[in-house]
Amino acid sequence: MSNKGLNPDIEHIIPTVVLDLSKAYLGEDQVKKLTGDGGHVVIKVEPGGDSYNVYLVNETDESFTVKSVYGPLVCR
Repeated sequence: MSNKGLNPDIEHIIPTVVLDLSKAYLGEDQVKKLTGDGGHVVIKVEPGGDSYNVYLVNETDESFTVKSVYGPLVCR
């Protein structure tokens, strides 16, 4: 997914979880290309549907604390 030759417009790869075993397999260079460090993903589309925000929220309890926000991103 992170190959700019295949996907030149890639901005974010937001995983819900990356296990230590997966990090070891991928290697540090590939793990650095990931956005965020896991959690539940919530996508909110703006009225009219022209853009959206991606929210990464805490997955360890039911607080739904926002860990990070990405956007606004443009719909294509």
